[in-house]
Amino acid sequence: LTRVFKLQQQAIRIIAFTDYYAPTSRLFSQLGILKLEDVIKLNAFLFMHDWYNKKLPGAFNNFFHHKSSTKQTRISDQGHLFLPTRRTEKYGTNNIKYKGAVVFNELLNLNVDLFKPKVSFKKEVKSLLIAGYA
Repeated sequence: LTRVFKLQQQAIRIIAFTDYYAPTSRLFSQLGILKLEDVIKLNAFLFMHDWYNKKLPGAFNNFFHHKSSTKQTRISDQGHLFLPTRRTEKYGTNNIKYKGAVVFNELLNLNVDLFKPKVSFKKEVKSLLIAGYA
């Protein structure tokens, strides 16, 4: 992905008619284009939005579980998903069950309304990601 991201940076410099070594974060922000890693993250956000609103096939119903505890927990953890154990760093971290829970918890921390229609949800998340470039 690093190679593809570097090509994306070259393309954004060409589109904006800037110097070959110009920083690209500001250009992505000005043009309203997501970086490659954020395109991947946005699709994961959309997947979890569909899961939360029960718009995925039934096979995904038991993929994720909300944290439950009999002990008093912090308010900030309410509604978060349980992170499953992972056996390996490479495959365990990239597993959809683990990655989806991490992404969902990140959505809760961003205070994004998960009940919004998909189109407006996507616009809001995209604008939040682009705002992080400035």
